[in-house]
Amino acid sequence: MDYDLCNWVWHIPEAKDLRLRNEIWNGIEKGEMKKEELERVVGKITHYSPLIKNGKFNRSWLLKLNKRRLAKEEIIRISPGARRQLCWWAAALARCAAGASIPDIREWALIEGIVLHSDAAGGGRGAGFGGVAVDTPSKNSMAWTQEVWPEWLNEEKESPYGDILGQKLTWMEGIASLAMLSVMTKEVQGNTVYLHVDNAGKPVTEQ
Repeated sequence: MDYDLCNWVWHIPEAKDLRLRNEIWNGIEKGEMKKEELERVVGKITHYSPLIKNGKFNRSWLLKLNKRRLAKEEIIRISPGARRQLCWWAAALARCAAGASIPDIREWALIEGIVLHSDAAGGGRGAGFGGVAVDTPSKNSMAWTQEVWPEWLNEEKESPYGDILGQKLTWMEGIASLAMLSVMTKEVQGNTVYLHVDNAGKPVTEQ
């Protein structure tokens, strides 16, 4: 990448940028990519993601596809979710081609309100979810919760509704967040709440 520190902008060298966008559009149009092509694209967008707003949050379906252990020449069908993310990256890279501001990745923010941290884990005996509320209800105390998933979930069996929820990380992390909100029901009413959710990498603010 090229950085212009006088004007505080960055851009990808044109040849590299066009080659990457061409690989992305080939995947979008064909609906499939070789394993080695997918690895290359995912590696490059991961490298650039800290410099593009929300870039690190638009890789999940691509990362999931790339986890498959296949020979480099094997063909991988692009899932609908991965295709949407490829389209997002094609547009984002085109927008940054002429130069984009170098972001402050520290994401400074003044936090005034109730701060809730939650986490969830699955796939083993005793695995569950929980969280901690910081400086709530006062600076000298904290609230916390810790629960164990039902036995069928930790054993990766189907739920009563036929789903294998132990494989759905977003759902599990969501339950952990809801658990923290339920613990702090009285305190959160009328207050700004900052939910720091594990594996999301960024706080979510709700009123």
